[in-house]
Amino acid sequence: MGDTTSLQTLAMMLRLLAERWLYLTTKLRELDATLESLTKQATKRLRNQFGVGSQTAATLLAVAGDNLL
Repeated sequence: MGDTTSLQTLAMMLRLLAERWLYLTTKLRELDATLESLTKQATKRLRNQFGVGSQTAATLLAVAGDNLL
């Protein structure tokens, strides 16, 4: 790992990995916001229950369907 080419390659790969991580983090935040909005609209009563967040509500809605509403 001591030669310059290997270090440059490693630095480039780490930079690309960091860019990808930042991109995916941004997309995850967008998807979480969308899921939050959709579950607030579709499962108001369920979301009002203590401890039920957007991911739990979405999972229950997918499994049980409209029976939760």
